[in-house]
Amino acid sequence: HLSEAFAERKVDKRYRIRVQGHCEFEQLSIEEPLDGKACHSKLQLIEKLDDGSSRLEVKIGSGRKHQIRRHCAHIGHPVLGDRLYGNASEGDIDLQLCAFYLGFKDLAGEWRVFEINLAGHLDSNQTKS
Repeated sequence: HLSEAFAERKVDKRYRIRVQGHCEFEQLSIEEPLDGKACHSKLQLIEKLDDGSSRLEVKIGSGRKHQIRRHCAHIGHPVLGDRLYGNASEGDIDLQLCAFYLGFKDLAGEWRVFEINLAGHLDSNQTKS
């Protein structure tokens, strides 16, 4: 049932990320195709941080490989710690992307939500040890 929900895009998936630079938008929808396939990412600004980065919430309607990382790099705000699509290098902070919310209807048709507390996540400027 859950596999079908993912395939039919009936799952609400949300992520928190920190990106390079101060984002000048409150909300942004990105519909840039990846690998020849349509995909959609909706970005919501949470806050601009003192270190010059921004914290965002991202909701995706599709699940293409590295979709969030690629879309953020495309708009000039790569995810911090991203060595593939950003400008991070070995020794920098880890990738600042965390799935925190998953919602879907169960077999009985009840909406189920699984959410983690993000207190303390994605707010460290320390390098890897």
